Amino acid sequence: MHWIFYLLLIAGAFISWILVVLTWPGLWLMTAAAAAYALVTRERFIGWHTLLALLVLTLTADLFELLAGRMAARRSRAGDMSAIGGAVGGLAGGIAFSFVPIPIIAPILGLCLGCFAGSVVTEVLSGRGPAHSLNVGAHAVGGKLVGFISKLFIGGAMILVILWMGWP
Repeated sequence: MHWIFYLLLIAGAFISWILVVLTWPGLWLMTAAAAAYALVTRERFIGWHTLLALLVLTLTADLFELLAGRMAARRSRAGDMSAIGGAVGGLAGGIAFSFVPIPIIAPILGLCLGCFAGSVVTEVLSGRGPAHSLNVGAHAVGGKLVGFISKLFIGGAMILVILWMGWP
């Protein structure tokens, strides 16, 4: 019976990682799948130490994604609201474009376009010039991509932890 739960855990982990590629909160779902596995196996394979490590990795990935966009925008002398505008725009664009029937490419494109638009609009609304606003938007997209790629790598590491620690 443990093998069935393990196979479901593996499927859940990989589906969750694909959701990260589609810019959805897949790392949180991956952590939840590991917690469910721990519950059904009575923590025989995955215990609270592993769950805590997965939670820390999930929080680290989300924080790094947020900070990478903020640091890149700061490098271009962006205003404080630009980072917020870029984060909100990236989230909205990623979700909106995930429904476009071009897998993987459309959500990442939506993430970049939304981040760019959010940063540019907040810079323009704060009274900055168009050239500066476009520069800030470009930097914000670069930071968002660095954060996104790091999130994918952290998700891959989480899959390895789940595969290793969950082995029945």
